[in-house]
Amino acid sequence: MTTTHHSEKTQLLNLLWACQDAKGFVSNQDIFDIAAKLDVSAIEVEGVCTFYHFFHRKPAGRYIIYLNNSILSELKGYAAIRKALEQATGGHWGGVDSTGQFGLFDTSCIGLSDQEPAMLINFYPFVKVTPERVFQLISALRAGASLAELADTVEDHLRYVPPGDRAIFFRDFAPGRALQRLTTISPPTGDRRDSRGAPAGYGRRFFSYGRQMADLPQ
Repeated sequence: MTTTHHSEKTQLLNLLWACQDAKGFVSNQDIFDIAAKLDVSAIEVEGVCTFYHFFHRKPAGRYIIYLNNSILSELKGYAAIRKALEQATGGHWGGVDSTGQFGLFDTSCIGLSDQEPAMLINFYPFVKVTPERVFQLISALRAGASLAELADTVEDHLRYVPPGDRAIFFRDFAPGRALQRLTTISPPTGDRRDSRGAPAGYGRRFFSYGRQMADLPQ
């Protein structure tokens, strides 16, 4: 790794992903290299790496399979899909098969609860999976098929999005747009007081700042 100033600590996740993308897991040497690059302790890097379950500290297979284990998945056939994956790959859950090709793991919600059973293979989505399809997918991957071609197109089941600028999560995103309003707002001037003569404004928990100050022991 090239040397990076310690102010680039925000790149920690990107560096961990770069290591995992290169060989499928994050090695001990990667931990020490990243720590040295960012001028942080190896324990700090290890803590971040092990906090996110999509990072692996040992080889996790050429094809890393995450099966959603939410309650909806349980109701829609999780157990049957898990059994089919173990049978089709010859591997055991939570590990990698003897050929090193397939890693089988659980994951929490992946945003596909309306299309269960759902799973990710190298982060490509597969929805409404059946045991029969599991065998077809594993056979195709062994034959060299492309994950991009095998993956599903995820259906959009959003029923309603508020019109205009009322949407929060689904509005068009423009970096910095929210901050642009600050250029039109001037800071308050003078000594603003409420009806009790206390400083005006609001503090934590939306209580009047003046009330908070007035209620302090004198």
